[in-house]
Amino acid sequence: MDRFNHFEYLENDCKSIDNYNKGKISSLDAALEPVLHDINNLGHYLERAKHDRHFPSEHGLTEDESAAVYLFTDDWVEKSLHPVLNKALQSQKKETLKPWRGFLRLLHAAFNKLPTVNQTIWRGLPIDVVAKLEENQELVLSCITSCSLSPDIMVHFLSEKSVLCSIKPLNSKDIQRYSFKTAYKEVVLLPGTRLRVKSKKSKNKNNEPKIIFEEISQVIYDEEIDHGSKEGLDKSQYSNLQNLGEYFT
Repeated sequence: MDRFNHFEYLENDCKSIDNYNKGKISSLDAALEPVLHDINNLGHYLERAKHDRHFPSEHGLTEDESAAVYLFTDDWVEKSLHPVLNKALQSQKKETLKPWRGFLRLLHAAFNKLPTVNQTIWRGLPIDVVAKLEENQELVLSCITSCSLSPDIMVHFLSEKSVLCSIKPLNSKDIQRYSFKTAYKEVVLLPGTRLRVKSKKSKNKNNEPKIIFEEISQVIYDEEIDHGSKEGLDKSQYSNLQNLGEYFT
């Protein structure tokens, strides 16, 4: 399962995307109109998402918000939506992201309503990425990063070119009830999430993590946000939403 193994990051903060904090949330159909013909059979899978989405939502998601999460997690034989969207996010280019603004607003609205997870989560990590990482190295996720609450599920998704890693998050979002496959127990880490390599093992068994990450909690001051007072704030809880606001809203 590619989205549980693909891993994109930056060594510095994500660049701001200007003018993405304006505009109202549109319908899912309208949100995907700019990219409808860029992804094979997207129209068909859009209709399936609207039919099979989890609704009514116990978390207050609208039908379109629930369908947007479902569609993001859907995998089909041809080019699926999520790798195309994540490639656009990875580019950090305003023009590349412009067609995705409506869909990202829907995802942002959905994620804001979903429960936060801070228990250990699991995913695959490409071996070429493992080779580059060192203990105590810090990085910033540049895409929507899929993980699972279950290591037993994740080991079945590993390929010959990936290994198991674990992450101790602070602000991951539980989307398992809204995912295409609820059995995957899926949670997501959002663009702007800051991670540190807590440990890296030279050898490990298949069911043990090769690398252990932890989400970083940093203290910033109000003046860094709005030039206010120097009252300390938890950056991990603020910066992720700030980055999401720049990308999604």
